[in-house]
Amino acid sequence: MPAFEQIVADHRGGEFRVVSHSGVNRILLTRMLGAPLERIFRIDQDFACLNVVDIFNDGTPLVRRINDLMEDPAWLKHRGAFRL
Repeated sequence: MPAFEQIVADHRGGEFRVVSHSGVNRILLTRMLGAPLERIFRIDQDFACLNVVDIFNDGTPLVRRINDLMEDPAWLKHRGAFRL
């Protein structure tokens, strides 16, 4: 996760988005939830889904949405994919 941690550090205090494949998403979410990597397939990731995570200044993640298929696109107008 060093690349992701660098992205977080580079955008502290702002917003950023990460576009990736389901396997990468599962690894990031598993780590953020504090679960062992053996459980990555307990997180569903559909094609083109949205995951939303707030990361606080101390690095603590708050997972707000997982595998959202964006059936309500108006929600995206005031939310980022990842917010710091």
